[in-house]
Amino acid sequence: KFLASLDIKKDQAEVLHNLGVVYTYVSRYDEACEQIEKAISLSPKNSVYLTDLGFAHTKLIQWEKAEEAYKKALELTPKRAEIWNYMGQLKYSQGKDEEALSFYQKALSLEPDKEEYHTNLAISLVNLGRNEEAEKVYKESMRANRDSSDSASALGLLLLKQGRFSEAHTLLRKALSISPDKSELMVNLGYTLVESGKLEEAEEMYKKAIEKEPEKAHYWNSLGLLLQKKRDFEYASVCFRKAVELAPFNGMYQSNLG
Repeated sequence: KFLASLDIKKDQAEVLHNLGVVYTYVSRYDEACEQIEKAISLSPKNSVYLTDLGFAHTKLIQWEKAEEAYKKALELTPKRAEIWNYMGQLKYSQGKDEEALSFYQKALSLEPDKEEYHTNLAISLVNLGRNEEAEKVYKESMRANRDSSDSASALGLLLLKQGRFSEAHTLLRKALSISPDKSELMVNLGYTLVESGKLEEAEEMYKKAIEKEPEKAHYWNSLGLLLQKKRDFEYASVCFRKAVELAPFNGMYQSNLG
């Protein structure tokens, strides 16, 4: 009877946890916390439940409760890399990038090829002004994840912001060869082409991106700016008008339209 009772509790806990996960998925975080806490009361040593509770509290900006849940989860399963990553994201969300670093590094020590952990570490390094270290992290991730375009794209964007257009172009071209349907890559590659004076190629990239996702206002704005450079003011005006139509409260787009 005792074992049967344990099984019933376990099943009840799982049902409550699953309900909490559903509430999290639809952004009803208060209800998610309520259901997951009930699950934990029945199964207090389940690190998955504690982790999901921490995530829901993070979404509610309840930092202390989130950290408490994650720490309890880590006490039970200290080798679960995702919890260390969640702790890093919690610190990042609070603007504590320096503290986030050690958690991301711990996550990577447990799962050294995980691209998400590399990316999170690099973002915090960039926020701290440590761009060279971030560049190394992205390159490590590229070596470990050759079939993914994400790290090459992120590094390309970092170099683009630094004005290293040739290097950015090479990386973004590589990323696009891996993920040829990603419109954001096309636009970013277009920026490097503009800076290199290759306006016709840039225009082609912007138009391809717009074909993929015509609802993106900044794509139309980028094409409009390019057309201004080419002194095609009539078509540029059409693009700026479209950007304003899609994002009517964007002051920059309004200014470009004139």
